[in-house]
Amino acid sequence: MDEADYLDILGRREEGLLEYEKLLKEVPDFHWVHIRFARFLERGGCFAEAAGQYKYVLEMDEEIDSGDMVMVARELKELAKAHRIELDDEVQEDIEMLLEDAI
Repeated sequence: MDEADYLDILGRREEGLLEYEKLLKEVPDFHWVHIRFARFLERGGCFAEAAGQYKYVLEMDEEIDSGDMVMVARELKELAKAHRIELDDEVQEDIEMLLEDAI
C-alpha cells in the first residue's frame, strides 16, 4: 500500500492504481487495503468509487476492530456530504449506529 501511495505522490498514479488492484486480488479480505484504496481514489477525485470501497468495509463489520469501523463510518459520512453522494438507508443507519456507539 505504501508503494502504491508513493507512486501516486510521484505522479505515477496509474502504476499506483495497478498496485492497489494487485493487492485487492491478493488479500481481498484485509480491510486496510480497501480503506487505503478508498483514500487513494478520493485523492484522485474518484469519489463514488471511494465511497464504494468504504461501503465494502462496512459490510465486513464482523471481522474488523470497532475503532476502525468508526473511522470508516466517519470518513464515508464526510465524503458523502462533501461530494453529495447519496447513501442508501441501510448504509446511513450503519454509519449512525457506529457513530452513536463511539460516543
